[in-house]
Amino acid sequence: KIIIVNGTVSEIETFDTTANIKMTDTISNAYIIFAFQQQHLKEAKQLKEGDSVSIKGSCSGGTYSEILETEFITFKRCAVNK
Repeated sequence: KIIIVNGTVSEIETFDTTANIKMTDTISNAYIIFAFQQQHLKEAKQLKEGDSVSIKGSCSGGTYSEILETEFITFKRCAVNK
């Protein structure tokens, strides 16, 4: 199922054919990572840290990281929701 999430960009990682956009909760440090594939790479690269954005994607699950001591959720096949 495709889900739309609204939030503020906290971090951006760009690569040749993919990009990851991260949103972090400032209280719990839990975060969401949105993976953009090549067909939506251009719109992901236009985002900047601090931007308010709406992103849609397929939720691929969440987990608790004992190393980082926080929870995170990952989304795949993401696009900026216009």
